[in-house]
Amino acid sequence: MSEATAMSPEQAGVWFTEEFGQTGTAYHLPLTIEFEGELDVEALRSACAAVVRRHPVLATTVRVSDGVPYLAPSPEPALDVVDLSALPEDRRSEAAWRRVDEETVRPFVRDGGPLCRLTLVTLDAVRHVLVVVAHHLVFDGGSKDILVAELAAGYRAACDGVAPDLPPLPEQPLGRPDETGAREFWAGRWSPAGDVVLPGTDAADGGDGAESVDVGIDAGLSRAIGEAATRIGVTRFELFLTGLRAVLLRYGNDPVTVAVDLGTRTEPARHRIGMFVNQLPVTGDLDAHAAFGDAARATRDTLRELYAVRAVPLGRAAGGVPAGLALAPVSVSYRRRAEAPRWHGALTARVDWTRFNHAARETLHLQIVDAPDGTTASLQFRPGTVSTDGVRRIAGHLRTLLRAAAENPDQSLAGLPLLTAAEWRQVVVDANDTGADYPDTTTVDRLIAAQARRTPDATAVESGDERVTYAGLNARANRLAHLLREEGVRPGGVVGVLARRSADLVIGLLAVLKAGAAYLPLDPDQPDERLAFMLTDAGAKLVLTASLLAPRLGGADVRAVLLEHAPDGRSAEDLEPAAGPGDPAYLIYTSGSTGTPKGVLNSHRGLCNRLDWMQRAFPLGADDTVLQKTPIGFDVSVWELFWPLMTGARLVMASPGGHRDPAYLREVITERRVTTVHFVPSMLGVFLEQPDAESCASLRRTICSGEELTTALAAEFLRRMPGELHNLYGPTEAAIDVSSWRCEPGLVAGRRRLPIGRPIQNMRLYVVDRWGNPVPAGVPGELLIGGPGVALGYLGREELTAERFVPDRFVPGARLYRTGDLARLREDGDLDYLGRIDRQVKLRGNRIEPGEVEAALLAHPDVAQAAVVVAGAEDDRRLVAYVVSGPEDDVRPGPLRTFLAARLPDYMIPATFVVVDGLPVTANGKLDHAALAGRPVPRAAGAASAAPADDKLVEDVRAIWAEVLGVEGLGPDDDLFDLGGHSLTITQIATRMRRRLRLDLPLQVFYDTPTVSGVVAAASRLQA
Repeated sequence: MSEATAMSPEQAGVWFTEEFGQTGTAYHLPLTIEFEGELDVEALRSACAAVVRRHPVLATTVRVSDGVPYLAPSPEPALDVVDLSALPEDRRSEAAWRRVDEETVRPFVRDGGPLCRLTLVTLDAVRHVLVVVAHHLVFDGGSKDILVAELAAGYRAACDGVAPDLPPLPEQPLGRPDETGAREFWAGRWSPAGDVVLPGTDAADGGDGAESVDVGIDAGLSRAIGEAATRIGVTRFELFLTGLRAVLLRYGNDPVTVAVDLGTRTEPARHRIGMFVNQLPVTGDLDAHAAFGDAARATRDTLRELYAVRAVPLGRAAGGVPAGLALAPVSVSYRRRAEAPRWHGALTARVDWTRFNHAARETLHLQIVDAPDGTTASLQFRPGTVSTDGVRRIAGHLRTLLRAAAENPDQSLAGLPLLTAAEWRQVVVDANDTGADYPDTTTVDRLIAAQARRTPDATAVESGDERVTYAGLNARANRLAHLLREEGVRPGGVVGVLARRSADLVIGLLAVLKAGAAYLPLDPDQPDERLAFMLTDAGAKLVLTASLLAPRLGGADVRAVLLEHAPDGRSAEDLEPAAGPGDPAYLIYTSGSTGTPKGVLNSHRGLCNRLDWMQRAFPLGADDTVLQKTPIGFDVSVWELFWPLMTGARLVMASPGGHRDPAYLREVITERRVTTVHFVPSMLGVFLEQPDAESCASLRRTICSGEELTTALAAEFLRRMPGELHNLYGPTEAAIDVSSWRCEPGLVAGRRRLPIGRPIQNMRLYVVDRWGNPVPAGVPGELLIGGPGVALGYLGREELTAERFVPDRFVPGARLYRTGDLARLREDGDLDYLGRIDRQVKLRGNRIEPGEVEAALLAHPDVAQAAVVVAGAEDDRRLVAYVVSGPEDDVRPGPLRTFLAARLPDYMIPATFVVVDGLPVTANGKLDHAALAGRPVPRAAGAASAAPADDKLVEDVRAIWAEVLGVEGLGPDDDLFDLGGHSLTITQIATRMRRRLRLDLPLQVFYDTPTVSGVVAAASRLQA
């Protein structure tokens, strides 16, 4: 090359990405040739020089003028020989490959040095390794075939003393590809791809560099893929690409975007070394119910459309392509390798065509090479974003799915197997190995009666000044149960209990169970209308209540029995058992998505298993005291009430309304020597705001459930409070709690979110995709619950029961409850709770879990509470974050935005941050997201508060834009990308603004505010 030449659009895109992105050595393309036999080094040197002379692009460097990059002549790269033969023989091989790796990652000298280097490492007289490293600006995968073929031809010719027999190189046609058609094609088709869901992202080490994992395509699978591709009518590449996209779909990615490398060599360039490849995104939804063969043919059709526009980089054809970023987190390249060339005489050569360059631009890159001797495929990745174990499992999933698809391409994408046999056992069987004996032939009331016989004189219940012994509790409950039997109460019936926290409340609940019915807890704090609805819906005809509360039952057709009027004339003896373990023990109403509460029936069997597990996990003794403070309308109250009474411990009833008063709670815990207490995390945070909360020295264990327990809150508890902290999870539809995780200082520190642990005894937890298939560890999915704790169903709601309580595909004859919760099985075997599936939102094409944004906010040291909602009109929906500062902190939107930017993709960063004194909560103390979403959308801080634009500055910036874009009459609010702007024009504009106007702006500003007025406003803010 005798003079500087402009870069092609593909080359300019690579230069821009490397210049402004964190690509490392991702654009270094290495190739190694291992020689065995007598090598004529001078003949090889002559062959290398001949190749460089024939392809002068290898002797070029990059120069930049006025923000525009060019390729300019440089000194020719010469063969460098490194002789290691003097080293001890046992060290030569290691030293040789270490040198190969060093050459692979050594940066090219910019603005002077050639973009190619050739190094021969000599081990001894008959062993040599040639390593060629070229920059992607002047090289591509196809160039490797050309280079090796011409080196071999040149070597043979040099050895024989003749000129190499090579085809002539036609002149490269000049001109640029027509961009009009490409612009029309991409209009409305492309939007930035969001983060990708992959196994192993939760276990990434955060480090630098890159690694590679072999997919393991054996000869049998390679042959099956080829035969299936022929039957379907697609190429091997199209079949591989369909398989990769199907795997990503099954991980929950929808839409599935994969960037593909497409060759742009035309016939005149068939034998020319250079960069003739362009990366474009394959976008769009996949139909999970489509047959694999149909999906592969659709992929074929999509690629044909892309081939028609492959000569134009996406950055020139579509506006808004992010600066220096990959088009998609996952990419794929495919190359068909030619036959290995012959060298000379007895010299043999083994070429490593896919030598790894120790860098990866995308989160995951699938490289496929088809050769006469078989197919090789590897997954290259960044350990900082996905773990090595996770990528090994991705390789297994791709292999498993491709093998099944090749055997039966008529299977649907959702129906193809994904997990290996070992992984299926891990996530389905081993994760649920929870079997244990428990009292499955009895009922809770009988277990409490048995305890009363063991410790009749011990205190069972304390409520204010009243103390009731176990014998007294059992006798009073028996008398009342006899009365209920006389009133016609039978197994399967429902009896309402409307009472404030007191000993009478405990006696009433226990009496209902003894009579064989299920109790319906009625919280006096609920509105009369809701109480009436629950009683009517449940078909209850009898209510146990207090005289002061009885008037509130006027809205329901029920008979009231007053708890304070003790039925002394009736027997105090235990009744003959009426209910069995499969009968309902209690009926609790939960909020319904339609606004109508739904009643959940839970069995004695499920409750006995749950309470038996709790006693095994947290053994209570005679010296233990449990505080009952949860309103009885919530299922945590069930274990608070009955667990201590089954074990001989003491039950202390908090005063009515006391559960809302942190000062009272501290006082009662201290005075009554409470050892076990439950808190919803929101209330625990309020409780810990008391400066003397740690004075609760009697506490042995604190149980949290009901909402997400944050790392910061757990850490504060462990730092200040005595006793253990446990994080439990469970819906009302599964006997209170189904998983547990102990919070320990060494396990809490450094975590982004706390796990909900593992399933309790006899319960099974499965994480499945939208089609009911188990997902791999590390992949989010819906949490399904199986085991004896699964509720009997929704009272009188057969359709809803059938929808949420489904046949168990893993245990024939059993049922599973579909929670609607998003969860993830971690690689260490614990489960993460990720929020409600129905809280998932889609903004500007990106799926967002507000819970994930909340978790990131709560990791900020100055944030005590956070809630993220979607608000705004349909045409202006945005993420709004409400945050509460710590008591001594002053959190501000700007630093919060910066903090999140380091942890979340741009599309997950809230548009608006609102600092508030507190967050609204529901009746049971959970964050009320619905109330926040209903608030007026606040004006985004700083969105329209920029300083008034300087008219001269606006005109100067507008002139530079018009000059670079070649547009007359450019207005201050015209969109840069609508005018044909792309990454290279942005670089030119930024360079000229820096030189002429002394404005040094981050390139991302041009993407965030792609108008003259927007850029000037941003410059004013940055300089303020």
